[in-house]
Amino acid sequence: MPATRSLQLIALITAIAMIASACGGGGSSDTPTTTGLTTNYDITPQEDITVLDESTVEDRIVASDPAAGEYRFEAGTDLASATVGQPIVIPGEGFGIVREVVDEGGNVLLRVDEATLADVIQDGEVSIDYDVSWDDFDITYEQLAALPGVTNVRVIPGGSSGASSGGFTNISLAEPSTKYEIKFTKDKWSFTVTFEPKDGKLNFDLTASYGTGATQKIAAITGKGWITGFSFLTEALFSDGGPTSLNSEVNGLEGELELQWAAFRTPATTLAQIVRFNVPVSVPFPIPGPLGIPFVLQIKMAGRIVPELTAEDASSGGQWKVSYSSDQGFNFDDSGGKPTGSAKSQDIGVSGDTVTAGLGPAGFGLGFEFPRFELGIAGLNAFAFITMDMYSTSLWTPGTVLSNDIPPCQYGYTKHSAVAGYELKILGWAGVSEQYPLFEKQIDKYLDGEVCTLTGD
Repeated sequence: MPATRSLQLIALITAIAMIASACGGGGSSDTPTTTGLTTNYDITPQEDITVLDESTVEDRIVASDPAAGEYRFEAGTDLASATVGQPIVIPGEGFGIVREVVDEGGNVLLRVDEATLADVIQDGEVSIDYDVSWDDFDITYEQLAALPGVTNVRVIPGGSSGASSGGFTNISLAEPSTKYEIKFTKDKWSFTVTFEPKDGKLNFDLTASYGTGATQKIAAITGKGWITGFSFLTEALFSDGGPTSLNSEVNGLEGELELQWAAFRTPATTLAQIVRFNVPVSVPFPIPGPLGIPFVLQIKMAGRIVPELTAEDASSGGQWKVSYSSDQGFNFDDSGGKPTGSAKSQDIGVSGDTVTAGLGPAGFGLGFEFPRFELGIAGLNAFAFITMDMYSTSLWTPGTVLSNDIPPCQYGYTKHSAVAGYELKILGWAGVSEQYPLFEKQIDKYLDGEVCTLTGD
């Protein structure tokens, strides 16, 4: 591991952008060259279900809150078909078990209790096949300024000064060649994310710095890279009023990510707080589901900063790069979950000076999740995700200087993995919740190639 103590900044994470278009599909393992959505909803609904008229919902709904189970319509809307205790679908908005229909505040309010897809679907297949190409798309950003602990969110199309912040704001961006920038803060860290779709790739760059005063910055990170387009495929099967299998895959994905950091302890300030953050923007792909149930695929990004700079004169700098090509996914049935796909290639290594030092044990870790694909019902928590995760470190111990029974050790590693998770209650599998790696690879680096441990074991 090359050595330097220079405290340049830089490293970490991402951005997001996506598409909506209809035409062709194809769950191929090759990176798609055009964008397209194909769905197949060959289902038999439950006999007692009510499906509201789509045009009535579109014309007369005033507000909806799927998480609270509340759908508000204009006064006079006829909801006589909504039978208490029976499943109902509000096309484009949500579904549930009817609790009540009441007049409230000059509106007709439909309240529903939680339901599962098995309450709606007796038998059949739900299949979604989404091809994504960065050369062929429209971008819509959903600003998530209300994330806990995140403040000062701005989304700036094309670097203009006309920013918006607070609450939820949808911003449509029509120029695919324009760079976009998102700024936010979390736990004294100030983040700036830029991205640019170009040459068939989504290029991204995140910088962040940590400061205790108006001018002094004691840590900085950067993450930059790109991803290609991909194919997203999900298939769920139902029989006799219950789910029988779920398959979800992301195929044809290629990417590159480089993480870099520089940080030091000052006499007045140590750095040891673990910070987990979400880039406060996601890319939603609305998908009209069976009977009008609104599915949504979202691409998100998350990260974590793990410093341990409490020893006197502690500092850390590092630079790692990962390039990969992969298919990843899982299937689940009554016998349990199984990973699918594989890493077709994973190239991991240091790409610059990487060293940590101090008068005691010290270290720095940087983690990055991108892209993170989440599938769910609009307005509700996702029921399945597949994510690519990179975690890089640089660690140091001076050993036991007097007794010399533990020699000094300069060590670091990067682990790159694909991870899947699901919470399948909404499909009809009660109590099914799991998360596991689909594949992973770790590369270790030692100063001068001499293998050592931090404990002397």
